[in-house]
Amino acid sequence: PDPVRVAAALETLETAMKRGEAGERVRAIEDAADLADGEVVGWIARGLGDKEPTVRNAAVKALRYQEHPAALKALETALRKAPRSPDEDKAVAELVLAVGQHASPGSLALLADGGLDRTRSHTTRARIQALGRVRDPRAVEELVSLMNKAGNGRLGGGAQFD
Repeated sequence: PDPVRVAAALETLETAMKRGEAGERVRAIEDAADLADGEVVGWIARGLGDKEPTVRNAAVKALRYQEHPAALKALETALRKAPRSPDEDKAVAELVLAVGQHASPGSLALLADGGLDRTRSHTTRARIQALGRVRDPRAVEELVSLMNKAGNGRLGGGAQFD
């Protein structure tokens, strides 16, 4: 990336994250989202722990499509720490989809973790979609396992996957 643009983004991100209002933090994250720079990604990743949902959402979205390897690491860390309550279902689902977007076989265990929980239907659907993006035979095994757990091994029409 252009070093001048990276420097400007770093300055904007640091200022916004330390002293800015939620809207400023969101704008700084969105403006820097396409910069594949480790330091920029680090500042964007700070948004994953922000108290404001809009900032967390912007950080997840930015890191979901970010090509720098640090983005996936930050998303995986956030997913491991994510609350497992039904109240956070949609937010956790977005994290799952963001990790899955990177299609990394190294994320399989994390994407499959949690199984099926009918109180977290968004997260369950996101896990299925995310596992489907990973091009690895183990991902198929995890998908089949998840589907077999739904409805005691029965899915629409009584089909069982073995």
